[in-house]
Amino acid sequence: MSEHALPLQPTPPAATEFPATFTSPLPLVFVLFDGDGKKLYAEQPVAIVTLAPGKALGDLASAGVSSTAKMHVRGEATRDDAKVQYAVHLDGKPAGETFVGLDYTGKHWVFNDAGAVDFTYLRNPMAFHMQRGPGDHYWAPHSAYFELFLCTTALCPGIYDKSTGAWDLGAVATDAYRFYQGLYINLEKVGGQKARLDLGKYDKKHPHDDDVGDLILQANHVDSKYVSLNGTMPPTLPALGANQVVLCEPKADHFGIDSGDAPPTLPAPVPPSLQQILDWWSNWATLSAYDGPGSGWSGNPQCPPSGYADATRMVDPFGPSGGSPQTLGTLLAQYTDLPSFARYLLLAEIAKDPDGYHRSTYMFKKGDQLYAGPLWDKNKSYGNTQNYGSDYWYVESYGWTLFGSDNPLVQNPPAKTGSPDPSKDPTNPLNPAQVPCWWWVLLTSKAFCAEVWKVWQTEYATGGAFNDTNLTAYLTTQKTLITTTTRGESSPAARDLTLWRNDTVANWKGYVSDLETYLSARLRWIDSNLAAMLADTSGFAPPKT
Repeated sequence: MSEHALPLQPTPPAATEFPATFTSPLPLVFVLFDGDGKKLYAEQPVAIVTLAPGKALGDLASAGVSSTAKMHVRGEATRDDAKVQYAVHLDGKPAGETFVGLDYTGKHWVFNDAGAVDFTYLRNPMAFHMQRGPGDHYWAPHSAYFELFLCTTALCPGIYDKSTGAWDLGAVATDAYRFYQGLYINLEKVGGQKARLDLGKYDKKHPHDDDVGDLILQANHVDSKYVSLNGTMPPTLPALGANQVVLCEPKADHFGIDSGDAPPTLPAPVPPSLQQILDWWSNWATLSAYDGPGSGWSGNPQCPPSGYADATRMVDPFGPSGGSPQTLGTLLAQYTDLPSFARYLLLAEIAKDPDGYHRSTYMFKKGDQLYAGPLWDKNKSYGNTQNYGSDYWYVESYGWTLFGSDNPLVQNPPAKTGSPDPSKDPTNPLNPAQVPCWWWVLLTSKAFCAEVWKVWQTEYATGGAFNDTNLTAYLTTQKTLITTTTRGESSPAARDLTLWRNDTVANWKGYVSDLETYLSARLRWIDSNLAAMLADTSGFAPPKT
């Protein structure tokens, strides 16, 4: 891994671009750090000073709002990039109980590297906007744009007095051009806080006999902080490859596990409270990867096998032995919140994300139900040709990410509606094993397919969050936030474009136009093909109107 001596400025701004009278329509955030920015690849204590929109740079010392925190570079896929993102852990509640443009909802935040992967700066905020719906199980991270200054004593030793621990904010303002890092997005980190997912506190000392407690899970890369749930049933999870389902909350150290391995090595015996969680997941996962009586998880990467929709199970692992045979999708649906999974499926298909379903994919358990979401990390999605090129299957407006070309659930592949190249496969030719089995199992359930149809009719057909008109209005608001100019200065987007890519606002407008064109075409394609797909997988037929 190549670690940069941050901050990097490929096209450094001139000192004249940041006079004392400089203002921005966005918050200006100054991260103050004693040392070389390279140390931020490990967690370090920092001071954070926020200047409200419209406040002059020269007023930093008198008008800036200070907080203390710990901060480090985050992101497996982007930590080697020039422009990086940061994890921020506040030491306490900030003044006014707001933090960088958002209400204070917890200690953990992400400073997202806007523009590094998504040249429009719009994809992640838009994805979270579409996620939100009625009820706390539709929570998605809130976001706020800001401009970042990473102020290190390695660049300007005079800004910090080590003997007193005081920062010279007047000097920081004078040298602001040296520290400028461009446009960022402040995001709430996914967590179980009351103002976020609102999960009950997990009690490791007094585990419940009938309920393992509320949990947050994620399909993603393995990490030393998170217990892997895959080890409870061999072989490794089909359709996830090197990724695994991990337990995000509670973390490994909650159970006294700190092996340093990724994933952590579990002690023998496993703590009883953790064993309850492993058993619960094994039961749910057994339902979601059925491959014949008693076989549990399928080792077949083409799971589900032919005839999957007719599979039945005689024993419910959550309930008493015996009982009447039930279709597997119907059985799984008893322990799964169908509306949240239906909404997540549609959002994932709108995004058509190469990481969709199997990376940065959250689920959470609340009570006896498993919920899908919230969305996370959608900057590579929605036809992002700046990263993949116009000939890459994921940027096309047609096709189901859900299904590889060999998936037996789709006996009658949908028509290549609107395809510029009729020879291209409407199913996923690049990663036929992208999607974990539970999505395919759910799609064999008419009840689940009915929920998918209901969400689509509510959110697209009748003017909800997926509707073209509403999305256009939302994007217009976001574009205005980052392109507004003050006192004759350039806009935040223009400053970032110049800093990192020596790019122009005219080109940026083209990137945004590409995104809007993709969204319109993608929504139309799904609307034209959704009923046929649901009929293929479960026999569901939309109610007649």
